[in-house]
Amino acid sequence: LSCYHCNSFKDPDCSGTSLDKFKAACPANSVGCRKIQYKMELPGTSSVEERIVRQCSKSRRDADCISVYGTNGKRYKQFTCECNGDYCNQSTRSRPLALLVCVIAMVTLFMLV
Repeated sequence: LSCYHCNSFKDPDCSGTSLDKFKAACPANSVGCRKIQYKMELPGTSSVEERIVRQCSKSRRDADCISVYGTNGKRYKQFTCECNGDYCNQSTRSRPLALLVCVIAMVTLFMLV
């Protein structure tokens, strides 16, 4: 199994779509790949910092993607997707579905006018 392995805090290219330089073989006990997207509100400001982490996964959740919201001195959102297959942690699975829903809504609206 091979996955993209990077952290956008250390290398901003991890947030992009050209990820070839981050290809890595996973340890033998890995069962999949993972992409974690963090959005954190910085304390005392209205700024939001976004980070992406891509890595091998040693465990599998029941759901493919989960969202976590919390506070611990700062507000944050965490969106984690896990998948099986080489380099499957390039993007989240929800974006194509969200795009499809938007297109269907726009077509429906256009037809009603």
